[in-house]
Amino acid sequence: MHEVLTIQLGQVANFVGTQFWNAQNEYFEYGDQAAEPEFNHDILYRAGTNQRGIETYTPRALIYDLKGGFGSLKKYNKLFEQESETNNDSWGEKVEEYKTTQYPKNRFQQHLDKMDEGIEEPIEKELDLDDSVKVWSDFNSTYYHPNTFNQINSYQMGNSIQPFDTYNTGCQAYDENEKETDSFDETFRFFTEECDQLQGFQIMTSVHDGFGGFTCGLLENIRDEYPKASILTYGISNIQQSSTQRNIQRRNLNMTMSAASLSEYSSLYVPIQLPDAADLNRPWTRYLSYQPHLLYQTSAIVAAAIESASIPWRLKKRTALMSEVIGAVNWQGNHNIASLGTCFPLDIVQGKQYTSVDRNLPIEAGRFSTIKNFTVDDAKKEDEIFGESTVLRGTPDIGSRTNRDKFIEDTFERLSGADAPYKQRYSFPTLTRSVFA
Repeated sequence: MHEVLTIQLGQVANFVGTQFWNAQNEYFEYGDQAAEPEFNHDILYRAGTNQRGIETYTPRALIYDLKGGFGSLKKYNKLFEQESETNNDSWGEKVEEYKTTQYPKNRFQQHLDKMDEGIEEPIEKELDLDDSVKVWSDFNSTYYHPNTFNQINSYQMGNSIQPFDTYNTGCQAYDENEKETDSFDETFRFFTEECDQLQGFQIMTSVHDGFGGFTCGLLENIRDEYPKASILTYGISNIQQSSTQRNIQRRNLNMTMSAASLSEYSSLYVPIQLPDAADLNRPWTRYLSYQPHLLYQTSAIVAAAIESASIPWRLKKRTALMSEVIGAVNWQGNHNIASLGTCFPLDIVQGKQYTSVDRNLPIEAGRFSTIKNFTVDDAKKEDEIFGESTVLRGTPDIGSRTNRDKFIEDTFERLSGADAPYKQRYSFPTLTRSVFA
């Protein structure tokens, strides 16, 4: 089935990953009238059974975060019940209990709980996720397998006394975490060994803090275990979290060390910076309205780009392997650091034929909005592009599919087309202005 294991590490990366999985939920259609799916869900999802023998279908994913980073999300959920705890009497001695304050659920999570109980209520736009989202689980709407979650117990999110804020701290934390939990053997192998034809790994990791070093330790183990597998790594940084000059220097050092080490173990490494306040006055945001200080909003923009970039190896028909997509970008084999850009939303007037489009500075005549590059500020000249893979999606009604396919073949070196637009679930922030004046 050419399965892919997705691994997310760190609060910022998990914001992006949560947006990614929430969008996947929208591609599932049920009933006799459901259309044939355009995507092969088995690539990202795994089938299984729970303790009651009920079939489950959950993301093939590993999620790492610090203590406190999971918010109200529990290891066990509606699909998977927690096994009976050992009776305290069996210990043969006194047992002391330590309790911590439970993270409160926001109105969105309370609404999902009511849906689980069979209480149907209309979704309120006034749920105000912009103000209530503090951690990524606040807007999560996906059921995961219990083995998905990996908490790093030695560090607490937001702890200024023992901060998780340097690359070297992350390297040390990975070694300590493996000694304590043996998560690589217990959870990583749980997902990989059940695959028929594992083709690779999709990694989303924070790199401005300690998670760059933590991820380096993990990727080193993965590369030893799967020397020929494709590893596509997105190194995500949030410059909004750096206030003082010292923090900025530390962040830049973390990002540099992460790029050097993660690119060594990755088939393709893609550095990403979340949109910031400076982007608000740039052409690519003319149809977007977002608040740069809200991770809930900026992560949604990046997630849309990553999700779209994964389309070629998720298609049910005309599919490509992850290795083929990476090969189109790094065809020489020695350029394994790439950039990611997006045109979101895609600005094309319905009913018009495709025109030739400059890949770096899209022209108004083609009704394309300017592309946002999350890796570099300035558009590269065409002669500096060594290889590329581009996706055009959400355009089934513009001209014919034959015209679309010819357009992408003539304009881009490697481009995949998909009818499905990017699915914006009710948990997705309101970002877009009117596209057509």
